[in-house]
Amino acid sequence: MQTAETELKDIRSLLPEELETALTALGEPKYRAKQVFRWLNRGAGAFEEMSDLPGVLREKLAGEFFVYRPGVLRRQVSRLDGTVKYLWELRDGNAVETVVMSGAIFSSAPPWPTPTVWCSLPPPSIR
Repeated sequence: MQTAETELKDIRSLLPEELETALTALGEPKYRAKQVFRWLNRGAGAFEEMSDLPGVLREKLAGEFFVYRPGVLRRQVSRLDGTVKYLWELRDGNAVETVVMSGAIFSSAPPWPTPTVWCSLPPPSIR
C-alpha cells in the first residue's frame, strides 16, 4: 500500500481495459471496472463519492490510485453562437483548452478510422 500521491497512479490515466486489469489484480470482478469508469465520467472527484462500490473496494482504490479533476481557469461563451471555451489547469501546472460546440457532428465512418468532429461553420458573411 502506498501513501504519497507521487506514488499513487492517476486512475483517470487508465484506459478501460487497463482499469479492468488493475481491478482484477486487486481481486475484484471485471464488472467493477465499468462501475468505476462510469463514476469517473460523471465527474467523481473522490472514491468516497462512488456510493455503489463497497467500502472495502473504495479503500483499496484509495491505496493504489488518486482521482484528479482539472480546475477551470477560464470559461468563455461566444455571444455569436453559444460556443463555450474552457481553459483547464492540469496537475503539472500546464493548461489545455477545450471547445464545446453545438451542432458538431461526430463520425467514425470510413475513411476515418477514429471519431472525427465535423463542424458546420457560419456563412462567410459573418466569419
